[in-house]
Amino acid sequence: MISATAETHFSVVGYGMIAEFPSSTKQVDNWGTEINGTEESKATVTLTSDRQHLLQIVESNDPIDFRHARASCIGPDCLAVSWGMGDGWVVFYRRIRPQKQTKNGRKT
Repeated sequence: MISATAETHFSVVGYGMIAEFPSSTKQVDNWGTEINGTEESKATVTLTSDRQHLLQIVESNDPIDFRHARASCIGPDCLAVSWGMGDGWVVFYRRIRPQKQTKNGRKT
């Protein structure tokens, strides 16, 4: 699991699939005992823009072991992923968040 911030964790869960886990609202003491139990947050899975291409590579080559995939968080919206294929090439993924607009059309 890759930690981007104290609030969010990312995990590569399949070719072209990245799961985002918001932090749990649970508080745990030094012994791992839950102090204030609340409902856990749910993960969201995002598909990368090159997912279909990655699946085509996997289907057209000898079996590729997904356990060789590695990833590293570079910033809050940037991941570097080696999918465990080829010569260990790395793909950089940058999340683009839509900008909010106000009623008068100005960006906020």
